Amino acid sequence: IQLYEVRGQALFDYINESQDFLIINGYSRKTKQNAAFDANSRGLSFDFLLEDQMHVYINSQHPLAKNKNLKVKDLKLFTLAAYPETFIFPYQDLYGKFNSQQPYRSTHQENLFNLISKDSSIATVQPGLVSRSNHYIHSGSVIDMTLSGTQLPFFFYMFYSPKPTDAAATFIQFLKKHLPL
Repeated sequence: IQLYEVRGQALFDYINESQDFLIINGYSRKTKQNAAFDANSRGLSFDFLLEDQMHVYINSQHPLAKNKNLKVKDLKLFTLAAYPETFIFPYQDLYGKFNSQQPYRSTHQENLFNLISKDSSIATVQPGLVSRSNHYIHSGSVIDMTLSGTQLPFFFYMFYSPKPTDAAATFIQFLKKHLPL
């Protein structure tokens, strides 16, 4: 199994080129209806996998890190670290809640978390599942927090060829059986 970190429309190009690929893509509450369009417009099969919540990730040395969660107004204390494609940010209305500095941009999640681990004035918004496998969180340099009084659901869907290879079909069945996590 090979994992790729790709965003936007290029994500779906992989499936069009090979029946071995499957994609797991996330959608916000406002955009989850796009999952059917993304699949149907490309002739792909898709299944809902799980619902997660978006979390705010901050440096563990920030004074607010001792709290259980952040308030939306606290986001003004942070510069956002995000992917360069602003249109994929799942909760666009949160952009204006961060301070007005130009956001830090990176095409890789690893780089976003590296920035946060080194600078307590930077934060990112990512699915809660990130905390299960992120070494910056396990090392204690970055923590995940929820926003108090705010629900930020994130819906994961799996997309795949309607005629997957045997190996891809086996993996798809495995995911369907074992998710949600």
